Amino acid sequence: MPSPRAPTILASWAATMSRALAGLGLDVPDLLRQADVRADALRDPSARLTAPQLHALWEQAQRASGDPLIGLEVARNVTPNTFQALGYALAASGTLRELLEGLVRYVRMVADHVEVQLTEEGPHLHVDFRPVGDGPHQAAMDAAMCVLFHACRRLSDGSCQVVEVRLRRPEPEDLLRYKRFFSHAPLVFGDACNRLTLDSLATHLPMPWGNAELVQANAAVVERYLARVHQDDICNRVRLALVALLPRGEPSPQSVAEALNLSVRSMQ
Repeated sequence: MPSPRAPTILASWAATMSRALAGLGLDVPDLLRQADVRADALRDPSARLTAPQLHALWEQAQRASGDPLIGLEVARNVTPNTFQALGYALAASGTLRELLEGLVRYVRMVADHVEVQLTEEGPHLHVDFRPVGDGPHQAAMDAAMCVLFHACRRLSDGSCQVVEVRLRRPEPEDLLRYKRFFSHAPLVFGDACNRLTLDSLATHLPMPWGNAELVQANAAVVERYLARVHQDDICNRVRLALVALLPRGEPSPQSVAEALNLSVRSMQ
C-alpha cells in the first residue's frame, strides 16, 4: 500500500513569512536552504510546500530570531494576497458569518492539515481550528489565530468583538506581549482546541466593504485551484501505487483503484 502524501500548504504563506523574517534582519536565503525550501517556489502563486518543509522553516525562524513568539511577528505581515484569491473572497464577504463559512469551506487551499469548524452555543459562535494529524507548528497557529482575531475586528468595522480566545499552546513566558497582540482579549492557555468565541448575532451584521461579485469571482478561482490540486494528488498517488504493485506483475486499472480506495472512474 503506498504511503499517504504529506500535507501541503500554500507557498505564499511561506513568502509572507520570508518578508517578515527579512524585515527582522534575518538571512532568509539561508533559512530557506536549511528548511529545504526553494526560493523560486515562493514566487509561484500556485505552488505548495509540504508540512515538513514549513515546519522546518518555522523551526529555523525561531532559532535564528531567538523569538519563541515569531508567529505573532509574521502575523503583522499578512495581507489578503497571502492567501491569494481566497484572501480577496473572504475580505469581500457581506457579513462576518459569510467570511467564516467561506473559511470553513476553503481552508484546505491554505493548508490541508487543519480544519475550521463553527459551533453555536447560546449567544456565542465558536470558531475552532482543529489539527489534522500532527497539525501546524505552534508558531503557525499563533500567527493564524492572531490573523483571524484581527480580521474579525477590522473587517466588521469593530461591530463584532472577540469574547474569548482559547489556545492549545502553554502560556508563554512573555505573557504581556502575547496579550498585546490580542488586544488584551480574555485568553485561556492549555485548552483542548484553538478557538475564537464571537458574539453570534454580530456575525450577521453587514460588513461595510462587502461585494458579492468579488466573492463570486474569487471563489471561482479558488474552486479551479483546488480542482487542479486534487487532480495532481490523484496522479501522484497513482504513480506510487504503480511502483508498489509492479513487483506482482502488470497492474490493472482495477487493482490500482482498489489500492487507493478509489473507483476507476475517479482516477480518470
